[in-house]
Amino acid sequence: MQIDKPIRPKPSAARWGSDYIAEVMRALGIEYIALTPGASFRGLHDSLVNHLGNSRPGMLLALHEESAVAIAHGYAKISGKPLGVLLHSNVGLMHASMAIFNAWCERVPMLIYGGNGPMDANTRRPWVDWTHTSADQAALVRHFIKWDNQPASLPAAAEAMLRAALIAQKPVADSTAPHASAMPSASSHCACGGLPSLPGPGPSGLWCSRDELAAAWPHGRTASRWRSCSAHAC
Repeated sequence: MQIDKPIRPKPSAARWGSDYIAEVMRALGIEYIALTPGASFRGLHDSLVNHLGNSRPGMLLALHEESAVAIAHGYAKISGKPLGVLLHSNVGLMHASMAIFNAWCERVPMLIYGGNGPMDANTRRPWVDWTHTSADQAALVRHFIKWDNQPASLPAAAEAMLRAALIAQKPVADSTAPHASAMPSASSHCACGGLPSLPGPGPSGLWCSRDELAAAWPHGRTASRWRSCSAHAC
């Protein structure tokens, strides 16, 4: 028996938004995700364990967010591929900021996913949700990451995760950071379309063209906009 493999529970009648986000991570080929547990992504943590069985991605538990990013830094230097990092809201991002800066200095790719508090102020719990909610969380590190996004729905989160994966692996490689509110991840949902697929590098060595980006996520509502986006944005 492997202690890091959960005993699979009985299937649940409800399908959670966090299950879908976990499936997107797997579809993007993320093998491991380094994290220090935090309440802002408690739903996703649960889905990584109970929905995916702590496999593809498997969780790498760190005692501090700076250590989690450092793990991703070393993994990328050895493997040439970005590792996932999951950070707890604004406080986790502040803890990780020095390690993110180190990765930026070496142009090391990684995929940084951040939880956030409920963006709907009416749903916030007293005190803790207010102190852990940011209107523009990535502003803390925007000067030394390659791209960021703060999606407000599950389909938007999937599109942001795909774009982050593609951008992180294009020359010059660097960190990307989609940040998601706690609400879409924790709530149940019925259908979000299919899952994105990550294309490999083309003949030019680039990981995506504008057409490839749109083709990789045909369910995305912004696919037509991606086809006409600027080369810098893509």
